[in-house]
Amino acid sequence: MITLLLFLLSGYSLNSQEIPAERYASNPSYQVDSISDPNFHEIKLSVKYDSIFINNEISIKGFELGETKAFFSNYLISNDDTLSLKIKPTNENIFNISIKKSGKDTSGNKIFSYGYVLYSVQDELEGIGKTLILVDDYVFSNLEPEILEYREVLALNGISSDIRITPRSESFNAKKVQETKAIIEKYEESNSFGNIIIIGRVPYAMSGHYTPDGHQDESFGAWPTDLYYAIRDGIWTDEDTDTLDVIFTEHKNIKGDGKFDAGYLPGILNYNVGRIDMYDLPYFNKNELELIKAYLNKSIKFRKGLVEVDGGVYDNGFEDVYKEKFVTEPIINYNALFGEGNYTNKRTRYIMDDEKYLFYWGAASGGTTSIFDIIYSEEIANQEFNGVFNTLFGSRAVEWTVENNIMRSVIASEPMALTCRWGVRPFYFTFPMGVGKTIGFCHTLSTNGVINNSNSSSNMLRTIHQTLLGDPTLKMYYPKQVEDFFVEYKNNTYKLTWKNKEDAIGYNVYFRDSNTPEYTLLNEGWIRTNDYEVESDFGKNLTFLVKQIEKVENNQGYYFEESMGTKFEFTTSVKLANENIIYPNPTSQFLNFKYNVKNIRILNLVGETVYQLDKFTKIIDLKSAGLANGIYLLSYEFEGNINIEKIILNN
Repeated sequence: MITLLLFLLSGYSLNSQEIPAERYASNPSYQVDSISDPNFHEIKLSVKYDSIFINNEISIKGFELGETKAFFSNYLISNDDTLSLKIKPTNENIFNISIKKSGKDTSGNKIFSYGYVLYSVQDELEGIGKTLILVDDYVFSNLEPEILEYREVLALNGISSDIRITPRSESFNAKKVQETKAIIEKYEESNSFGNIIIIGRVPYAMSGHYTPDGHQDESFGAWPTDLYYAIRDGIWTDEDTDTLDVIFTEHKNIKGDGKFDAGYLPGILNYNVGRIDMYDLPYFNKNELELIKAYLNKSIKFRKGLVEVDGGVYDNGFEDVYKEKFVTEPIINYNALFGEGNYTNKRTRYIMDDEKYLFYWGAASGGTTSIFDIIYSEEIANQEFNGVFNTLFGSRAVEWTVENNIMRSVIASEPMALTCRWGVRPFYFTFPMGVGKTIGFCHTLSTNGVINNSNSSSNMLRTIHQTLLGDPTLKMYYPKQVEDFFVEYKNNTYKLTWKNKEDAIGYNVYFRDSNTPEYTLLNEGWIRTNDYEVESDFGKNLTFLVKQIEKVENNQGYYFEESMGTKFEFTTSVKLANENIIYPNPTSQFLNFKYNVKNIRILNLVGETVYQLDKFTKIIDLKSAGLANGIYLLSYEFEGNINIEKIILNN
């Protein structure tokens, strides 16, 4: 079994057998009380201590990437009393409440503990920045319809995006890395964006003369990384020579080979980057293209709010002997997201088939295709794995470019895995997702080292090996889509109606015409009813969207989230006066048309096309089309006009 090299950390000298790791990740508990002055927030904090930890130091800071503006900081507590604080926000709506415990272990050695929780008072919807989608030429040529559909799904989630085709590189290719970087730099010249989604075997960079997993003989040298694409300004050199003999040739890094020298970031990450890469996974019974299609479908289902899952689970295969206290990483995050103790510690094999979790964390000695006795690529290729946002830690697992790599296997698994990232070195912080941030934001935050006073390896902060596998624009929660959306047009007025949602506190309505690629918000304030009228001559080929808005409350306060848009395509529909074109309605099977019509489309109540026929006809068989009983929208063309009507199937 591979063993990890123990990094010696300053300030950590302890008998870990006597102090459990869970003691190192306790967050402050708090409550928010209403006070007379609306410009202030009053927070009551309660922080426990014991004979080991004798001091608790609290700090509250505005929480923004790269920003450490203090509102209240460094309050020393030496008893169990509740501390009541008043903070006055300026332009902040999220505050990072952090606690540092200090004391001595049973042997008298100095020890520290850290914990975090975000206090969120977000009263407005927060958008996601524009996104660049990079797709390798082979994948795009074979999956163009699926990639374009995914881009439209992003648009329905409020994310505008552009697609750029890159060369394909199944192994490291320095020339193609530079070609891909040039594509990004060209896009930067005329676009401001915040995310990069990589789909397929887009060329990957390699960099470094170091060993994040601690194995000098097996792992010293260059590591695969997509962070090269995330840094706009940075000096990347290729001058150093690797004088050590390496066991695995992929780590070899010599002068002029196109692999960079940097082991630590030469600049700040400017973009949230994630990769959907299913190349060379023969353990699975699907090929690369089929696995990418399956991933995109999983993501779409999750974005529609159809994956009902919550909570966190961790599986720690390490004994508590490492001074980094590996298992405190998930506990720090889970305490903040779900509250102290509201998470599960179980062996992975016991949860694969029966239990589902939003967050999964597994750590033990490892290899490129496994975390030993925790999770194996071959195993999850043949049975369900039920974690959505996943973190793994084990030797060499972060070599994600190799055959059947465990991290890429996780995102290829069914039915719900969407992201995977190597953790602990440095610590990976996902708790900002509890206030509406994306997984890509968390990845960038962790990689940039913004929260750096944790018990992670100090010499692993801002290291180059950190790659996020999966879509970086994903959030942890999406409300369900609005149903029964219908648009009528009369006297230059569009009347929009939809089914009211019990959890909705409001709605937004958007439109897009054939001349504009992005959706425009129609209403000024949130709509509090389930209908909306707008008088305008928009022209032809309109698409309307309606989205519901929910107030999301959890252990870290509250924020507002918008559902994926339900779409209604409207092409200057003109109903023929005083004439019934279709009959019978409702129908048990057959739908008849009085005249020959064409371009028939039937949509379900969330705007998805479930039946399509382009040729002329006067009758369609709904039962043979496989439609279930229910209400549908029927669109058809007659004499140059597009007509839209509701139909009911009840057989």
